[in-house]
Amino acid sequence: MGNFTERLKHWPILGVGAVAISIAVTGARLLSDRTEAQDVSIYTVTATSKPVEVKLSVAGTIQPSNVVVVPSPFDGAIRAKRVGHGDRVERGQVLLILDTSDIDMRLREAEAVLIRAQEAVHDLEHWANGVDVSRARRAVAAAQLAFDELVRKEADGRNLFSRGIIPRSEYDGISEQLNIQRLQLDSAKQDMEVVLERATANNKRLSILELDSARSRLLELQKQKACHVVVAPVSGLILRSATNEGVAQIPIMVGNHVGKGQPLFSIGDDHSLNVTSLVDEIDVNRIVEGQSAEISMDAFGSNPLQGRIARISSQAATEGAVGGQGRAFDIVVQLPELTEAQRKHVRIGMSATLSTVTYRNPSAVVLPMGAVHFGKQGAFVYRRSGAANVFQEVFVTTGQSIPDGIEITAGIRPGDVVAVGRV
Repeated sequence: MGNFTERLKHWPILGVGAVAISIAVTGARLLSDRTEAQDVSIYTVTATSKPVEVKLSVAGTIQPSNVVVVPSPFDGAIRAKRVGHGDRVERGQVLLILDTSDIDMRLREAEAVLIRAQEAVHDLEHWANGVDVSRARRAVAAAQLAFDELVRKEADGRNLFSRGIIPRSEYDGISEQLNIQRLQLDSAKQDMEVVLERATANNKRLSILELDSARSRLLELQKQKACHVVVAPVSGLILRSATNEGVAQIPIMVGNHVGKGQPLFSIGDDHSLNVTSLVDEIDVNRIVEGQSAEISMDAFGSNPLQGRIARISSQAATEGAVGGQGRAFDIVVQLPELTEAQRKHVRIGMSATLSTVTYRNPSAVVLPMGAVHFGKQGAFVYRRSGAANVFQEVFVTTGQSIPDGIEITAGIRPGDVVAVGRV
């Protein structure tokens, strides 16, 4: 009994100890759970430096770098057509033949004008001995003879009238004839002066200019007729002509009438190719002429070509940006010289993708988007200080946004631990 009593005396003490131990274990478990929950809610990353590139990619079209337009040499109907769009032609190859009926008629008219101009110049150069001057001189001489004769008759009549041999009326008739003949003589002399004035320096110069114009016109028509067989000035591909809105296009078909200077064909040089594209007004100032660009095409598979930006238009394109929003600008990227094997796979009008680097930083600090927060005073992050779960707000300067996150240009250095999410 004594031993049992002794054990009973110690049971309350053991029970209290057990309860204390149980509470301590339970408290430790709750603290551990809370710490683990806190650690799970704060996800951290360590800032590191890595290269960052931002690329601009746009769709483009393969075009020849040099396009030669073949115009109609004169007005006329198409007699024969030897090539079509998409055909490859060599320099000197016959493209089209024009009918010469209309230009033959114009040639005859021009030749007649030239002959008349030559005769006019010849007449003025020998004007003093010409027909007109000789006729005027004869008219003056005849009028002078008639006048002299009437002067003699008038003197004889005055003598006879004074002696009373002839009546007054007869003498007055002779005097009247003399006055009329005097007027005719003066008129003949004036006509001769007018005829002589036609051979002045200005008139001779004018006739020479008319002769030169007539000769040039005839030579021009002769050259035009000589081009009635239209040939290719360069080797290349026959391209489809660009259509202008509101301008009626005359089909290049046999029998149709074309005007002088009307484009008949466009020949593109496929030995030197470009890629043309449109760049949105937001991105156009991020590229410069001479900048390298990568050209990808399905024809080359996974082997892109390296070109350069040859031209950036200073005026917005009329068709606007892709999607109809804002404005866009034409750019031209020059392709490198292609090998014969590559040229066989490239066709004018093929689609291509242009890609060029608009920003590069070889040692950029990039953080996830969730690590950067934005407030009224700017962007900031939660950077870990000395303690394990102690973070402080640090204002940062952001740079480019990339798929991996956002570039930090100031405020964070490589090795800093930053919290992702709110702390």
